Amino acid sequence: SIALLGSINETSSMSAVPPPTTKHKLLLPQRIIEEGRLTQVQLESVLQASAQHELRLSDGSRHGYFLGDGPGVGKGRQIGGMIAENFF
Repeated sequence: SIALLGSINETSSMSAVPPPTTKHKLLLPQRIIEEGRLTQVQLESVLQASAQHELRLSDGSRHGYFLGDGPGVGKGRQIGGMIAENFF
């Protein structure tokens, strides 16, 4: 897997809230996961974003997802993973 440049830290308020549950199954090609092209943290954000994108607002448009990770987490890879997830 990809080594992060540093550890990922959460504020105490963020760590006190469990992540939302989802029934979404990732559609990414298995090789992306097996080859470690995305870290576990990056895969989690792709999963959560994809689950939100499946939902619809009252006007029929899709839910969005705010990616607010700090430096060094790999937002470019996360966005690439989200694009790949929606492509497949």
